[in-house]
Amino acid sequence: MTASPGVGKTHLSVALGIKACMAKYRVVFITAQKLLEELMLSARDGSLADKLLGLFPA
Repeated sequence: MTASPGVGKTHLSVALGIKACMAKYRVVFITAQKLLEELMLSARDGSLADKLLGLFPA
């Protein structure tokens, strides 16, 4: 989700996450920067597949 600063992206994301949790869905809230950092580190140490499976289980 992209938009100008201060328009409510985080607020909307949290609200959607709460609703998803209430509907018994699994929710991950992470910034794009943090996600990319974690994926790059996992790719370097050879654990990318495990990281992806942990974030997005089948």
